Amino acid sequence: MLQFAQQIQKALSKSNIPAKGLISVQSDYGVKETVNRLVVAIASKEMTVFLRMDHAENAIKAGLHGLTDQRKGIKKNNGNRNDRLSKCGGKG
Repeated sequence: MLQFAQQIQKALSKSNIPAKGLISVQSDYGVKETVNRLVVAIASKEMTVFLRMDHAENAIKAGLHGLTDQRKGIKKNNGNRNDRLSKCGGKG
């Protein structure tokens, strides 16, 4: 695991990405495939993924059926994204 952490630190030192905080990386794959690949990569380093949260499923259970677009996170409702965002306290 130390070697993996060192590889990450080396990669971060060569980029403009800060070493602390949230790091966003664009994927060439869909959400499900990206997460599956990430889980495999983490497992190959003998680390454990202890939670996978399906935000789309949770949105549906909460009655927020318009919030299931995996690529953009927000699915427009009749052209007005504020319709659905207001139900979860979000801002448009």
